[in-house]
Amino acid sequence: MESHAAVTKELSRDPLFELANHSYSHPHMLGLAEPRIREELQKTQDVMFRLTGARGSLFRPPYGEYDARLLAVADRLGLRTIKWEVVSGDPDRHITAAKMVRAVAGRTGNGSIIIMHMNGRGHHTAEALPRIIRELRGRGYRFVTVSELLRLAPA
Repeated sequence: MESHAAVTKELSRDPLFELANHSYSHPHMLGLAEPRIREELQKTQDVMFRLTGARGSLFRPPYGEYDARLLAVADRLGLRTIKWEVVSGDPDRHITAAKMVRAVAGRTGNGSIIIMHMNGRGHHTAEALPRIIRELRGRGYRFVTVSELLRLAPA
């Protein structure tokens, strides 16, 4: 968010986009002491608030790694921990847009959360995403924020 402050502010105003917490420095959280976990999450909340005037209500753990201790720290900070179940494969430099479309379209069901990247690690994401959206909309799916999917009150 800090290195892309203008984009962060723009996305925060888009009702189709939801900003959430993913930690500040993307560490393997399970190896951290509880104060450091709290610092990772709180620093992200603070940056988001400074840039957008809002705090996240959701947390996606880096690498999908979590345990009861991490969940408890996130909960104490008012963060609901979420995870994905459909992997796009976009961090793989060798995956093609066509393979991404097949992977996502083939695994998506009602209520699916799909993980994709827009941070420079999403190789071919920009090329694949419009095709994925067309394919899933054509099958009757609609896209919602995670909070809407979970029926959470807006932050």
